[in-house]
Amino acid sequence: MQAYASSLSGWPRTSWAPDATIKLASGLDATDRNTQACAAVREFFQRYGEGAPTTLINRARQIRERAECPA
Repeated sequence: MQAYASSLSGWPRTSWAPDATIKLASGLDATDRNTQACAAVREFFQRYGEGAPTTLINRARQIRERAECPA
C-alpha cells in the first residue's frame, strides 16, 4: 500500500495512475481505513474519472459503497 501512495506523489497523469489510485483505495478499505479510502476514491474521480476505463470506475464505486463514503 505504501508503494501505491508513494507512486502517486504529485498525482501523476501517467497511464498507470488511475489503477494505482484504485489499488491504494482498495488496500485502505481492506484495512478498515475508510476515511482514507474515501479520500482516495474522491481523488480518483476528480483526477482520473473522466476518461478512466469502465472497469476502474466500477471498482471505485464498489469501494465507495463498501467504505460507506459520503455522497
